[in-house]
Amino acid sequence: MSTEAAKSPRISVLVCTRNRPHAIGTCLRSILASSLSPDDMELVVIDQSTDDQTGEQVKPFAGDPRLRYIRTPTKGLARARNIGIRAARSPLVLFTDDDVIAEPDWVELVLAEFDADPSIDAVYGRVLAYMQRDVAGKEGYHCPTLMESGERYVVQGLTKSTHEALGHGNNMAFRKRVFEQHGLYLEWLGAGTYMTGGEDTDFTFRILKRGARMLYSPKPTVHHDNWMPIEKSNAQLYKYMFSASTVFSRFMFRGSVTAAQVQWRYLKQYWRDWRGSVKWKNWPAVAHHKKLVRGWFKGFLFGLGTVLRRAPRL
Repeated sequence: MSTEAAKSPRISVLVCTRNRPHAIGTCLRSILASSLSPDDMELVVIDQSTDDQTGEQVKPFAGDPRLRYIRTPTKGLARARNIGIRAARSPLVLFTDDDVIAEPDWVELVLAEFDADPSIDAVYGRVLAYMQRDVAGKEGYHCPTLMESGERYVVQGLTKSTHEALGHGNNMAFRKRVFEQHGLYLEWLGAGTYMTGGEDTDFTFRILKRGARMLYSPKPTVHHDNWMPIEKSNAQLYKYMFSASTVFSRFMFRGSVTAAQVQWRYLKQYWRDWRGSVKWKNWPAVAHHKKLVRGWFKGFLFGLGTVLRRAPRL
């Protein structure tokens, strides 16, 4: 695929993928529908697949000079992101997932937000559910990790809810200097590891704690094509609770009052929900909230045991 040009593009779009040949083609096609030239944009695919099927789906796009393909035997989303960040040739790094369909002007609108305000360190965008006719709206199905807010706002500094206000890793961008200043993603967190999630939460909380200025804009929009049965979605939620509790426990034991407030808010809410379910004898809900509380306690203890682990450097 394309060799590196002498001139660095304005933005690097990173797509990390593993064993999803059915999705990667649609994702890449939507991003490469952008009118931006190779001088403005590069698209870097980091492929951790265990076979060649994903690579075969990438081959039809090999003629596009904006595309770069990196095959790696590593495992884990955070590790793949770090590989992509190190390989990126641009001062801006934009992330999405392989099960996402981007709108044609997505990259342009992210660039416009950074150009409009040089003080912004990060831009998060809108994430809507992709409306599959055979699944969308079907009872018992859910599409997670959405950010549907139409309100534009800037977040700087921490409160007990700001870490939730920005969005998700399937539509986020950073100035590369942020990674130079604050380190990369913790590679023992995130999809493909025992923790399942938490790498985005850790990184966002970490840089907000150190004064980063971050924008949520509803203009740059992608569509998440990840509908799943509610049982599978809940199973994912329990794992996310464990990883989130681990992350905030780590910050709490390092002296963050905000992290302690977040932990207390989670525990109080889940405990209240569990008690209410018991009162009304809603036994499925009792089991659901009990698993969330269990994940919180497990993460609390795991966070204590990992408090000294540090982020890798760029």
